[in-house]
Amino acid sequence: MTYGGHGGGTYDPFGEGPFSSSSPTTQGPHRQQDPSPRNSNTAATLSLVFAFLFAPAGAVLGHLALRQIKQQPQPGRDRALVGLTLSYVFIAVAVIALAVWTLTVSGSPPRTAVGPSTTTSTMAAPIVTPSASTTVITPPAQGRPTVAVEDLRVGDCVEVQQTQPDPNYQDDQDVKIFRVGCEARDGVFRVDSISSPTNTCGGRALINRGRVIFACISPLKG
Repeated sequence: MTYGGHGGGTYDPFGEGPFSSSSPTTQGPHRQQDPSPRNSNTAATLSLVFAFLFAPAGAVLGHLALRQIKQQPQPGRDRALVGLTLSYVFIAVAVIALAVWTLTVSGSPPRTAVGPSTTTSTMAAPIVTPSASTTVITPPAQGRPTVAVEDLRVGDCVEVQQTQPDPNYQDDQDVKIFRVGCEARDGVFRVDSISSPTNTCGGRALINRGRVIFACISPLKG
């Protein structure tokens, strides 16, 4: 079947319709691409660099970069965090090393130069501890050494010479004590026992200055 038309042409039912466009258009979502990529934050990069060169400056730059990125988003936040962390680690290590060095220096003894020196020594004169017999020992007689109550032992024989009354104790006498051989004669006594710190002697006793050592004596009999 043919349809007549203007111009005597034929119409193709499978061809393009009278209202079809010569250039088909497609509709769909459109994406707009930013022609210029954003640069990383400069302070973040400097923070990472200064963490190795001068850690305090790296810490300051790291905080500055984080604040700038928060106000105006841009790449570099991870870099700023790494620089900030490294800066604080290096600062902590430096502080600990300084503290250890200070303690080491302050704890070492000062060094002093040691040079030759001449020293002289003198022998101190022996000190005789006074003792007493119901008493106190007076200075020793020239050429004859006395013995102190503290040096007496049970069985020793001593000669006791009275010198004067003891001003501090009415019934006591200041005496001199000499160690002698055990022979029966006037003024020679045997040490029977030693008691301390209280007097347990039933008769005569030799007492030291501090009145804490008592040598119980009795006349030596032949």
